[in-house]
Amino acid sequence: SEEVGETITLTIAGIDDENNSDEETVTIVTVAKAVSVVKYTTRLMYSPTGDDMSKTFFSSDNGDTYSKDDIEGTADPVSPLIDFGYYYGATAMATIASPDAYPAAIYDISAWGTINETKLKLTEMPVDHFTSIETNENIMMHWAMTDMADADGDVTNLAVDNLVAFELDTEKGAKKGFFLVKAISGTFNSGDYIEIDVVLEGE
Repeated sequence: SEEVGETITLTIAGIDDENNSDEETVTIVTVAKAVSVVKYTTRLMYSPTGDDMSKTFFSSDNGDTYSKDDIEGTADPVSPLIDFGYYYGATAMATIASPDAYPAAIYDISAWGTINETKLKLTEMPVDHFTSIETNENIMMHWAMTDMADADGDVTNLAVDNLVAFELDTEKGAKKGFFLVKAISGTFNSGDYIEIDVVLEGE
């Protein structure tokens, strides 16, 4: 089988009724098939609550949100799925944090079997950059615009239309993605939430 970027040269020969011959050379360059990104829209992540029942945490594996009780109240290994969670702090305000950076004072998740280390970075890119992402190539093009050298485990003081770059834990393939803040409702009370749209490298 041919490799991506390989040049293939074909020579086509022909002879007419008068026994005249001719040759034509055709060059073909193989290209990679575009891989579509994974998209999740209108994902609501709710502020933590005292009963551990708020859908606070997000998984890029399936686009689902989970409560602390969902993760700790089952024998199934749910914690490896979790990439980040939401909270509204007194000074940090609307914040999305990696499990590794999630404040124990808000939710103590030390009992989780896996605590992923997702890297996050607030970008300066406008909304239309996010809406233009359709393929892995698009993700890599926008990734090149983002300096992840100082990426951290959380992004604080989020606002509507903020575009955040993230890289999953190495155990999850260090896949790259972005999320866009669509809405922030309320603060830290029950029923308050942040709404995001997510794109992630596809396979």
